[in-house]
Amino acid sequence: MRFGVCIHRRSPSMQGMKSHLVVALAVACLAGPACSLRVSGGPDVGAQLQNGTIYLGWNLFSSEKNDREIFEVGAQHGTFTAVYLKTSRPVAIRRVVAVFTDGTNAELAVAPQWAADYQTPLLPFPGTKQIERIDVYGKATTKKLAKVEVYGQR
Repeated sequence: MRFGVCIHRRSPSMQGMKSHLVVALAVACLAGPACSLRVSGGPDVGAQLQNGTIYLGWNLFSSEKNDREIFEVGAQHGTFTAVYLKTSRPVAIRRVVAVFTDGTNAELAVAPQWAADYQTPLLPFPGTKQIERIDVYGKATTKKLAKVEVYGQR
């Protein structure tokens, strides 16, 4: 019998509500003759992409309720002048708030409805800032979970 489990963290808060699903799937793999489970959300948080942006993590939005998903970033990733967000499936976004390490925050103007594979334009900050977290309020507009990713621009 062989099995493999490879978990890539989506953000520092992954240990929370969705980790029980990963454990259940890993246990299910033990029962199968040959099973491999890979939970991957993209590049590692903090990784610099080819276009020069920094990957800041992902979260899932359901259609059952309005979510507030928190993308924990932290000062260890340096300073940024803007962010942009991408989604895998349609979502309705009520608001996006950047909270900075200096105690200030900025509400970022975004379109209220995002189609599948939508990417926001760059959402500029008031100057160069260290991000504590990005709070995104919204929900998926289909029955399937929508993956929303955040990227930072230096």
